[in-house]
Amino acid sequence: MKRIFSTLLLLIVSATIFAQTEFAPLGAKWTYKDIWGWGYTGVENISTYQCIAADSVDGKYIKTIQHINKSQAITYYSWGIGYSNRETRAPVIDSIYEENDTLFIFNRTFNTYTPLFVFNAQEGDTITVPLLDTLNHSIFYLNNDYTFSYIIDSIRMVDYGGIQLETFFTSPYDGGINWNNPNNHSNAIFTFKPKLNWIFDFQDWIEYVDSAGVPTNYYKFKYKGGYTRLFGGAGQGLKPVSEITIMSSPFDYDFAENPITCYEDGSISFNRSDIECEAFRFNTPSTLQNVQQLNGINIYPNPSKDGRIYIKAEKMFSGGAKLWIADILGKVVLPARSIAHKEEMQIDLSHLTTGVYIIVLEDEGQCYYYKVVKDE
Repeated sequence: MKRIFSTLLLLIVSATIFAQTEFAPLGAKWTYKDIWGWGYTGVENISTYQCIAADSVDGKYIKTIQHINKSQAITYYSWGIGYSNRETRAPVIDSIYEENDTLFIFNRTFNTYTPLFVFNAQEGDTITVPLLDTLNHSIFYLNNDYTFSYIIDSIRMVDYGGIQLETFFTSPYDGGINWNNPNNHSNAIFTFKPKLNWIFDFQDWIEYVDSAGVPTNYYKFKYKGGYTRLFGGAGQGLKPVSEITIMSSPFDYDFAENPITCYEDGSISFNRSDIECEAFRFNTPSTLQNVQQLNGINIYPNPSKDGRIYIKAEKMFSGGAKLWIADILGKVVLPARSIAHKEEMQIDLSHLTTGVYIIVLEDEGQCYYYKVVKDE
């Protein structure tokens, strides 16, 4: 049976309550990561949320959530991937509380608490919630509509790094748009208002004849997403943002855009990545020069059969010189170590798998790279 939730009036009635832990206990920290790019450049983003305080205020248990976003530009080179322009934005603070199986957030648009996630919803329900300050208001002001709606497509258990969590999968309520009419496509942004924690999920090619009588294909698209009771959005973050992007091909996984990567609250934890939760994947500076620009440096053998690489310099490195090793994707596999005042040194790569690695030398404020191969 389909139901419509109008949370503006807080009409939330259901006999079904899903038992799960509270939302973001005090101290809980969770992180979303994504990497996107175009051509030879891109951006790596890390968004971390943390419950930093919890207090009783006017009979409600108010939690303070801090959000910090970090980003860096990435560039694809012949030697691998380098980063530049690392930036940490100022923290954003939100206040939330739970009541009647609903998570409320302080809404800066209306200067009061309004619903964000409904946890006693059932499959087929349509949820309507008020506009948030993170959304593009111009989309809503056109029709004096200050809400957005989404449909609960399914509710199922999902494995998050070994932790099974009940997840509410959502799709936008499109208002009955006729996708076979090409005139509707350019106006889809006004019908498809931003939805909670969406991903990109493309449906089918639609064939129609354009105004010139030419048969044309167009991708019908929907923004889907999901949320859990433990940390909220599974694919975008705590709150929705207003961005519309049309991609050229479909993704084949659930949360493609900024997926939840890590969570920890003292009793429950997971890490769906192979690196530390708040660490960037690419850690080799983009401002690298080929080591051949340094006169009198000899690195051998290359390739190396046993993984041992030797470096000889005609003169000693400076007092602040250091060296580290990265793989071809820029991931550091041998941490930085001092080579100050040295002329000869040995690098042992025997514990690493066969492949291509980047030796990075930093001397007098400049970084230099040399590509080596560990062979069998």
